[in-house]
Order: sequence, then C-alpha cells, then structure tokens
Amino acid sequence: MNKNLVFGGLVSARRGGITQVADEPLGGGMSGVMFSEAVAIECRLTQGVELVGPEHQITAIRGQFIDELDNQPALDVLLQDLGLAPDESNEDCMDEAAEMLAKRFSHGLFVGLTDRALADTLEKVRFSSVRTEAHQLKVRPVVGMDPGNKSLAVAESFHVGDRLNFCTRDENSARVDLTRMCAELRDDLDAPAPRINNLQAAGFTGLSSKKQPRGAVYIACNGRGSALFGRQGAEMQLLREQLGDIPLIGFFANGEVFAGALYGYTGVLLLFF
Repeated sequence: MNKNLVFGGLVSARRGGITQVADEPLGGGMSGVMFSEAVAIECRLTQGVELVGPEHQITAIRGQFIDELDNQPALDVLLQDLGLAPDESNEDCMDEAAEMLAKRFSHGLFVGLTDRALADTLEKVRFSSVRTEAHQLKVRPVVGMDPGNKSLAVAESFHVGDRLNFCTRDENSARVDLTRMCAELRDDLDAPAPRINNLQAAGFTGLSSKKQPRGAVYIACNGRGSALFGRQGAEMQLLREQLGDIPLIGFFANGEVFAGALYGYTGVLLLFF
C-alpha cells in the first residue's frame, strides 16, 4: 500500500467511550474504505495558517524546547518576527511578552516545520514554490515557553538543523487556505471557478470538468468547526460554494491523516471518480 494515498482521522468523543460504526458500534481497531486502482481519487490538505516572519533554522534544542533559532534565543526571534520585542531593561519584560502573545494569538501560536515528504508529495501535483508555503508545513502548537532561557516548547520531535516558520491561525486565514485548496483542486481538474454570488441562479451543481466526482469525503479537526469559524457548517458551505453540490460525507477527528502522516487542526478532502 502506498502510504501517500492513506488518509483519514482519529476518532474523538467529548464524553463517554470512543466509538466507531462499521455495520455496528465498535470500540478500538480501524474502520474505513479501500479504493481499488480503478477508482481515481484526488486528495488535498488545508491547514488554515498564515506564516509570520521568515523561515528559521533550529540551532539549539533541549528536549521538547527550542532554545535557539538562527543562533539567537528562540523567544527573541519570535518577538522580532511579531514586532513585539519588549524593553530589555524592564525586569518584567518576559511577563509582558507572554501577555502580548496571549492577546495576539487567541487561537494559539504554532510553528510550521518544513515537511520534506509532504513538499515532495505536493510537488508531484504542481503545488511547489520557490519559498516555503503554509500548506507544505507540518503545523504543531507551541505549548509553552521558558522565560529564563528564552526558549519555546513545541509538541513535536525535531533536530538541530530543521527549519520552521512561526504561524498564526484565525477564521480569515482558515477561509483563505480552504479556498486555496479548492482552487488548486479545480485547477488540477481543469474545472472553472463557480460564480459564488450567483451560485444557485447559475444552476451550478458540481465540478464542470473532464473528471466528474462521484462523491467526496471531508475530515476536519474538532478544533475547527464553530470554534474557529464562529458557527457550525461554515466549512461545508465554503466547500459547496467552491466545488458545487456534490455528495459529501465526513466527520470531526482528533487528528487527521494525510499522505500517511498525522496532522492536527487540519482538514483533509478526498474526491473519488
């Protein structure tokens, strides 16, 4: 099995046990569908982040803490990227920095690690670029900081020499990236963009291309939805506006699988033909 064609999500539940349905309610194991080689598929990923500042190289680490970026304290580099550098003469400068970061990132602060395997996969479908793009990154949350060492704790394993960008996520960046994903999919299928404001009046009922999808599967992180877009169903509405009224099913996950790798805060869309 080609791991680059594996996609899906981890089951999640707010209360009680975690259950799957495969003819009947089940606990544990894996359920899903296997497509034969005769079924054409197109799979895309949206991470919904906006890059903050340039790419940096990790030059010192300590466990899960990034101590230095580009041979400078990691926290200083972050603040420089944000234009939020506090007054170093103030002994409470790190407390001020933490307060500023909390105000700036209501949906969290993230780093995007350059994912060479993902970049290679996307390059095959013409999504590569001279500079690192947000959808080619493995996005992980910054879970804490050590003010004394000016270091950042990130929920990911990394090595000296790895490269990353700081990222932010909000409703606008998520909408922009979801639209980007759909636009690139239409481009790959040689399908025209719908006239969004006149969608129903124009009678747009699906992708108009040489490859007509039979259906779609969309798996979104449970941290998206109303928590990110402000209301339920916003992602589904945007997908319909961009791709038309095609049959679609999916679920909210506690981790999303794309190209054989595990992601978070993402949406994975698959069309089958």
